[in-house]
Amino acid sequence: MSRDHEHGGISLEALILAPAMILILVLVIVGGHIGLATVAIDAAAQNGARAASIERTPASARTAATSAVNSTLDQHGLECSTRATDIDVAAVGKQAGQHGAVHVNVRCTVAMTPLPGSRVVESRASSAVDTYRQSHR
Repeated sequence: MSRDHEHGGISLEALILAPAMILILVLVIVGGHIGLATVAIDAAAQNGARAASIERTPASARTAATSAVNSTLDQHGLECSTRATDIDVAAVGKQAGQHGAVHVNVRCTVAMTPLPGSRVVESRASSAVDTYRQSHR
């Protein structure tokens, strides 16, 4: 028996399966990129909230949070086409003995490389302010 009738069968199978495999590979790359962006944004929000919560004044808390967010995103190498950070440091200005928390919200628009388009990744973190701290005098 001869196998001449199967000649070229592998090439035809590869031709049919190649686009599907490439699509799956691209989706895995995009999913990984978005996943890494989410991790970076979460870490930035958490670090910003923690940095602000240990400061003594609202101004220094805002500066510390902004610096921590930017530093964390830079360390992760995250490229944002737009970046926004909302920081609520009102609790830092309260008198000792009052409960409160600092809230940091970070939004970043991430390109869906290698596909066209982008996606907004957002995270919010809170950190309790020490109830019995004393402000600088």
